[in-house]
Order: sequence, then C-alpha cells, then structure tokens
Amino acid sequence: MKNYKVKVEDDKVKFFKELLNNLDFATFEELEETVEPRVYPGASFEIRSRKGDSRSTVPEQTAAQAEERKRSAQSREDSLKDVLNKIEKMRNQGRK
Repeated sequence: MKNYKVKVEDDKVKFFKELLNNLDFATFEELEETVEPRVYPGASFEIRSRKGDSRSTVPEQTAAQAEERKRSAQSREDSLKDVLNKIEKMRNQGRK
C-alpha cells in the first residue's frame, strides 16, 4: 500500500471525503495540519560554463513521448470521470 499527502481546499473537503468514502480501493485518514520545514538541497549549486560544448544538457522530448503523456493524461481523466459518474449514480439511488 502506498501513502499520499493531499491538500484540499476548505470548501471542497465535504466532496473529497464523500469521494474517498465511495472508492473501494482507498482508505483515508484526516490529519491535523502540520508545517514541514522546507529544505533547499540546491542552495550550494554552482553553474559552471562549458566553453566549446554545444550539447544541450536538457534532453528533448520526442513526439512519441509527448503522445504517450497525452494518452496517459486522457486515460486518468476518463477514469476520474467514471468514478464521479458512479458516485452520482449512488447518490441518485439513495435519493429514491
């Protein structure tokens, strides 16, 4: 099992709790607000110039990688829509 830290806006807490209660694959526990110290590991970072080196240090994203990311995002969006539709159906059944 994996644990995640999620921040939810105050006006959306009720919906978020209801959403998680209706998911059979997840459990949640409400925690008190904690303040975590911020750590900046790059504080001693030093930029050194490379004269004569024309290579880019940032790898370029290929078209295939970009397309895969789009498909993955669309898949996650579709899954979320399915869950929300199931919740809506359950609400409607409870109102009848």
